Amino acid sequence: MLTSEFLSSYRTLRLLALVVFCLLVAGIVETCHKKPTDSGDEQPPGERTWLQTQVDVAAAWSPDGSKIVYHREPADAGKDTSWQFGAFIHNMATGHETCLWPNVIFDGFTWSPDSRKLAVVQRGQVYIYDFDSDTLHRITYRNQSYSPSWSPCGDRIVFFDRFNYVGMQIYDLSMDSVLNIVGEDRTFAGDWMPDCSTLVVIDSARYSEGKLYAYNLYSDALWLISDKPGYKTSLAVSPDGKTVVFTVHYNLWTVPTSGGEPHQLTTEGGEFPDWSPDGQWIVYTKDNHLNGYLWLMRPDGSEKHQLTF
Repeated sequence: MLTSEFLSSYRTLRLLALVVFCLLVAGIVETCHKKPTDSGDEQPPGERTWLQTQVDVAAAWSPDGSKIVYHREPADAGKDTSWQFGAFIHNMATGHETCLWPNVIFDGFTWSPDSRKLAVVQRGQVYIYDFDSDTLHRITYRNQSYSPSWSPCGDRIVFFDRFNYVGMQIYDLSMDSVLNIVGEDRTFAGDWMPDCSTLVVIDSARYSEGKLYAYNLYSDALWLISDKPGYKTSLAVSPDGKTVVFTVHYNLWTVPTSGGEPHQLTTEGGEFPDWSPDGQWIVYTKDNHLNGYLWLMRPDGSEKHQLTF
């Protein structure tokens, strides 16, 4: 039987951990700096070339189009401590980058439709950060919540339990609670359609033959979009709801949400896509050992160029 002293100490430790995270989110630490150049000319003699597949990941484009938030990965899986990691915001008008929260690992972001709040995933928990009030609110307690997506109507956030076979869960902001569990237990990630009642999801993604489905929350209907073979990890629905961009074996493809033949966009690596609010650009992680930064391209795969460095 647990003693009252043990329970009190446990609650104190949990509260302390949350306070530390809140301080990080509030920015009460030094400013992040980026990785040193990976140019061979500026490396100390004898040091190995810096190789990391992914550098900047989980990009999320704000609905007002002004900024992109992303996570900068620890260098060489955390072995290189010469530069800080954390959450950055890229200003699309100026190209200036601001470090929001240094030395914290994030697994995903999603913006509220008014671009004033940001849902973040940290250690399998989902938090909502309010830029106006500089406050943080925790909305999950399972430690296995990933791939959040904020409804275009602003009232709900969907997220996914990838490890406990729970599948999709819906958080209702007005009730401050997870109302129910929906969909098949194998769903891995998803994004909202503009109607705020339908989700495009990756089903059975832990297997090689993951498929794309559309799922309607009200009719409980599930229908196939694409059964293209291959391991899939991330997707994003276009603002007009007509196209979904998704990963297949670490490259990006698009397919109409109505179904059809997928079209390949990248051959040099691509993952974690998101759309600009006007649907004219896709931001993604290039995902190869020479350049794992954020890139932009048109929805047809043209005009690829690097965004972060």
